Amino acid sequence: TENELKEVWMEQKMMNEWRRAEVPLRNLRNFELIFEVVRARDVTGGAALDDLQFIDCARSGTYPGSCPAATDFVCSNGDCVVSSLVCDNKPDCTDGSDELDCSSLAGACNFNMPEDQWQAACQLVQDQDDDFDWQLGHGRKYQGTGPSTDHSADGAGGYLYANSTLQREADVARIITQQEFPASFGVCHLRFWFHMYSSKQMGTLKVFTVANGGIPLLMWAASRNYGNVWRYSNVVLSNPHPFRVSFQAEVGKNKWTTIAIDDLSFTQECAIGAPVTPVPPTCDSGNFQCLYLMACVPQSWRCDGEADCVDGSDEEDCGSLVPGTVPPQTSCEDSQYSCAKNMCIPTLLRCDSIPDCPNGEDEYGCPVVQCKIGELVCEGNGSCIPHSKRCDHTIDCPAFNSDESSCNECPSGYCLNNGVCIVGNRGPVCICKSTWTGNRCHVQQKPTPPTSSIVIADTKTVTLYIAISVAVFLILAVVLGAGILYFVKRKCTDKDSRLIANDELDNYATECRGQLPDVRSRASTGFRVKWSKFHKLAISVYPWRDEPQ
Repeated sequence: TENELKEVWMEQKMMNEWRRAEVPLRNLRNFELIFEVVRARDVTGGAALDDLQFIDCARSGTYPGSCPAATDFVCSNGDCVVSSLVCDNKPDCTDGSDELDCSSLAGACNFNMPEDQWQAACQLVQDQDDDFDWQLGHGRKYQGTGPSTDHSADGAGGYLYANSTLQREADVARIITQQEFPASFGVCHLRFWFHMYSSKQMGTLKVFTVANGGIPLLMWAASRNYGNVWRYSNVVLSNPHPFRVSFQAEVGKNKWTTIAIDDLSFTQECAIGAPVTPVPPTCDSGNFQCLYLMACVPQSWRCDGEADCVDGSDEEDCGSLVPGTVPPQTSCEDSQYSCAKNMCIPTLLRCDSIPDCPNGEDEYGCPVVQCKIGELVCEGNGSCIPHSKRCDHTIDCPAFNSDESSCNECPSGYCLNNGVCIVGNRGPVCICKSTWTGNRCHVQQKPTPPTSSIVIADTKTVTLYIAISVAVFLILAVVLGAGILYFVKRKCTDKDSRLIANDELDNYATECRGQLPDVRSRASTGFRVKWSKFHKLAISVYPWRDEPQ
């Protein structure tokens, strides 16, 4: 089943004849059968199956307790359906009773209304930070792409669509629910129908949950040609904070496409919410457990200003100061920091994101700031002291004088992960192994190009390299400028037929049209989302979940 592997029948007797077996499966749902043969010591035997039948496997009941799950919906004829399928604009009971009383569900919308009323009626709002808008449509709007009717039985209603004709690749259109749902994990279901008909490069439809001021979490995505039919999707929504739901259409390589949605609905559990149970930790002490995905990233990547978890949780709740109380500073010298139990360490080790005191108190009260390699965090104002101002006989960080500490020595255990410490004109410097970086070789290298580190080199050589780099940059800038000028001035060409996998689109006459200015009038809702880094993610939070057809 979805939850466990259960043995329901076994036979060990050896018989040289066909035998009939009848196995009661009882209250099992969404199950698969596995027939397993285990060979014994006697290798001369064997097993065979024939004439498999499933009898009366459609479970019925007259009260909730008789269904496979207590939360099941009991149809008027006694059949049972999963509660997440009730009021999803698709009859699942054979008598259609699961779609009879659906008027009270918050957020439901079938878009069967005048064009100027759908935002207010459906409680949806256009995002202020996208590139173009969703629109209400009736019938076929464009030849060769998009639906010819809405999803309703008579096809006379409306639907919402995003057309990419005047857009560029990677442009996005978003709508967001005005209603905010309470935090929940795994209990809220969004049901909707979508239409994606064009070429294989038509773009992507995504569903996010977004918290106010937070990072959008990708719940579902579709990015291929699904044919000229409406498709059904049932998506589990989760977020540890109160959230809204966003539909995002992203333009692909083929810019003559339409993405459409219709008949949105939410289950009752969305309005009720549920306690958010943290994901059980599976990472060791040197790694950070991503909050909403079973993934680990190095602890040194936590709160470094760059999201490394797909869900962005390594950059959440970073705060401005490391929690903790600084112990009394009375028992050590001026260039030292006093740990608990009268232990002294160089002030150079203060606020370097590495705990050197027994209980890590050298990091208490430190500002959460990301400085470049070679720089020091100054706790007084949260600034970064550049490498050029270290050990220059001028105190730039008066809190603990850390920029003038250990100028002529390498503190014990200063370089981590087999790094080698050398003392230069600006104090100790760590030479790290290839997989580590940071002032103390404490940050694991990311798979992206590494951050530039301090290099002690001959001044003349550096000057020569800089001159060559500037010359190359100027040449590239001229070439790039000429290319952009040519692109802007040239007339738009016919679409590349190699990108099209649709006979109707191949015959579609395109017209040269310039990009229209954005004159959309939008009302501010005060709801802001950090879209800039994450709107192009195409990884589902539930990659194992297939939408039912």
